[in-house]
Amino acid sequence: MSFVGINNFRSNASSDNLNRNFENSLNNFQCLFADENTRVYSNSSSCSTYSIYFNNNILVFSDSNLLNKNQFQKAFNLLNISDAELIHYLYSNNKIQKIKDLIGKFTFVIFDNVKNQAYAYSDQIGQKELYFCYQNGSFIFSSDINLIQKSGIINNELNEDRLLEYIIFSMQLEEETFFKKIKKLKRGIRLTIIDEELSINPYFNLEKPDELILKNDYEYAEAFKEIFTKVVNDNIDTNQPTSIALSGGLDSSSIISVAAQNKQNEIIASTFKFIGLSNEDVKKTDESNYQEEVYKKYPNLKKNIVQINNQNPIKYLDDNLQNYEEPIVAVNMYLIDSILESLQSKNTKVHLEGFDGDSVISHGYERLYGLGKNLKIFKLLKEAKALKEKSGKNFTYASTLKEYVLKPFLRSSNLTSHQNKLLQEKLKRVRKGIVQDGWIENKLNKMSSLSISEQSDTKNFHLTTLQHPIWEDAICSMNKAGKLRSIDIRSPFFDIRLIHFCLSLPDSQKLKNGTNRYILRNSMQNIVPRKILQRLSKTDISPLAEKTVANIKTQTLRKQIFNNSSILDKYLDKRYFDEIFLNLSSRKGDNVNWLTIYHILALSKWVKKNHF
Repeated sequence: MSFVGINNFRSNASSDNLNRNFENSLNNFQCLFADENTRVYSNSSSCSTYSIYFNNNILVFSDSNLLNKNQFQKAFNLLNISDAELIHYLYSNNKIQKIKDLIGKFTFVIFDNVKNQAYAYSDQIGQKELYFCYQNGSFIFSSDINLIQKSGIINNELNEDRLLEYIIFSMQLEEETFFKKIKKLKRGIRLTIIDEELSINPYFNLEKPDELILKNDYEYAEAFKEIFTKVVNDNIDTNQPTSIALSGGLDSSSIISVAAQNKQNEIIASTFKFIGLSNEDVKKTDESNYQEEVYKKYPNLKKNIVQINNQNPIKYLDDNLQNYEEPIVAVNMYLIDSILESLQSKNTKVHLEGFDGDSVISHGYERLYGLGKNLKIFKLLKEAKALKEKSGKNFTYASTLKEYVLKPFLRSSNLTSHQNKLLQEKLKRVRKGIVQDGWIENKLNKMSSLSISEQSDTKNFHLTTLQHPIWEDAICSMNKAGKLRSIDIRSPFFDIRLIHFCLSLPDSQKLKNGTNRYILRNSMQNIVPRKILQRLSKTDISPLAEKTVANIKTQTLRKQIFNNSSILDKYLDKRYFDEIFLNLSSRKGDNVNWLTIYHILALSKWVKKNHF
C-alpha cells in the first residue's frame, strides 16, 4: 500500500522527460491520475484509505481515515462523498482552515492548476507518513522515501545532521530525513508552494485547553466513558473482524472491554506468549492471569495467541533491513510484527493497539508538584503517603517535602538537573567537537512549542509529554510495520478528541487518594475486570530483547559498529562504546545501555546497507 506523485510547476521538455523516466521506474504501479502537470501512482488500486478527486482544475489526493466525516457532510449538506471530495469542497469554498477540526489519520495534497499552487497537510498527531522533495520546479510526494529516490531527481546523499540527531536522541525531531533534500511532513504541518516557493508552517499546535469543571467524580467518569467509548467504536471496522492487542494491562484491557460490550463487533484478542524463557523471566513477562480475566468477562472474544520463540529484535532487523528506508528504531517491533503476521494469514485488515495510554491519561504525579508549589502541605503529605502505600513503597515526610517542595524551588529556569544529566550522558556517544554551539538548543526547541522554562514548569508536564516527538516516531514505526502486512494499525489513545479531553482534566482526576490514572480506573468500573483495575504494576516485556543484545559478543559489536570505511567512525566515541559494551557483557552499569547499543547497531546495519 504505497503511493507516489509528481507535479511539475514548469511545463517543458525537461519535465516531460522526468515524467517518462519516473513512470518507467515504477514497476507494478498503476496510474490513478494524470494530466499535463500532475501524475499520481499507487501499487494498490483498492486501498481503502486512498481517494482522489479532480474538478475545476483542482486536484486533491488523500491518504486518510477520517472519523468525523459525517459531521462535515451534515454541516455542509454533502452526501456520500470521499475524503478527497470533502477536502476539495473545503478548499474551493474557502473553508480549508476547518482541516484542524478533522479527526483521524490523514495526509492531503492539493494542486490548484488555476493558481499554479500546491498545498499539503498532515494530521494533528502525525499518524500518516508523507515524504516530499522539491527540486527545480518539480514537487514529488510519497508514502515511501525509496519511491522519491527512484525519480532520479536527486542523488542518494546522506544527511549527516539527521545522522547526528539519531545518535544522540534516537528519534526524528525535525522534517529532515536521513537523505538530503527528502523531507517528511511532520504533525500538524501545512506545506505551501506559491510562486514556486515552498514554505512549511504549523496549522495546529497542541495546547492546553481550559480546565473542565464538573460537579463530582461521577460526572467526570461518565464524561470520560462517553468520549472513550466513542473513540474506540469509531476505530472498529464494522465490516469485518477487528484485532485488538490484549496485554493484560489497563490500557489494552480498557479498549478491548469497551469494544467487546457491543456484541455486534467481531473482536479478535491478539496477544503473544514467550516460549523458552527462564522461570524468572516468565514471571516478568507473563500476563495470562490478567488476560484470562478479560476472556471470562467477555467470552465473545476470539483468542489469537502468538508464540514468540525464535523471534527477537536482531533477527527482525536483519530480516527487514531491505523493507525500511531508515533505521528500525523500535526495539519491540518484532513482537508487533509477529501478531501482524498471524493476522495477515487471517486476512484481518485492522488492528488496534493500546499504545501509551499512560502518557495520554497521565499518572498524575504532577499533582504532587503542584501541591508542593502552592504550599498545600497537608494535602501533599496525605496524597503522597497514600500513593506510596498503594505502591508498596516506604513513605517519609522528609523525602516528600524535599522532592515536591524544596527541589522545585531550587531548579533554575533552564533544563532541570535530571534532564541535563540525561543529555550529558547522550552527548558522550559522539566524539568531542562534533556538536557545534547552539545545535543542542535548536534540537531541544523542536521537542515542544513551549519554551525550555515552560517545559520545566510542572503545571505543563502533561502537555509537554504529549508534545514530545517520540510518539509520532513510534506511531509511524507501527504504521510502517502494518503497511508491510497490509494492516491498518490504529491507536485510540492518540485520538485528538481523547487527548484534548485528558489535557482539560484537573490534576485531582489523574491522581486521587493514591490512585494514579484515577479517571480511567473510575470510569471503567464494571467494564474492565476488577483485578486489572486494581493492578498498579506493569509487566516487563524487554527481557528477551535485552538478553538478545547482551549476548552479542563485544568483538562482534565492535566489528559491526566500528568500521573505518563507515561514516559512523567520524561520529562515534569508541572509548565510550567500549565501556558500555563491557558493562553490558558483565551486566554492570546503567540498564538502558543495552537499548543504546541496539539503536546504534540498527544504525550501523542501515549505514552498511546504503554504503555510507
